[in-house]
Amino acid sequence: MATTTTRGYPKPEPADPIKDGATTVAALADSIESKVKQLQSGTVTLDIITVGVAASVTVNFPTPFPAGVTPQCFAGPITSQSTRQVWVTGRTNTSITIAGINTATNADIVIDWFARG
Repeated sequence: MATTTTRGYPKPEPADPIKDGATTVAALADSIESKVKQLQSGTVTLDIITVGVAASVTVNFPTPFPAGVTPQCFAGPITSQSTRQVWVTGRTNTSITIAGINTATNADIVIDWFARG
């Protein structure tokens, strides 16, 4: 397996023996695993108890990111209104903490979150 694709993935030569197929596939899988980012997302409800007072919620990732990986995280209210503000306050390889405030009512905020690492 002397060649690679333009993105650096190993690929067999036409003359490579079939008996090396398992090794070739394993090398390809290892190469992809090292380059592809893990993606996770979900929805969480932030309980707003008092109008104008920030609240927060911590979401544990369904699958922890590898140790040492701090994922990029984004969060936003499903229904966008100027009275609802949401932001990420903390992140680790196992969880994300999201805070928010509703300046108009004490209605809960439903939030979509996304993590990439």
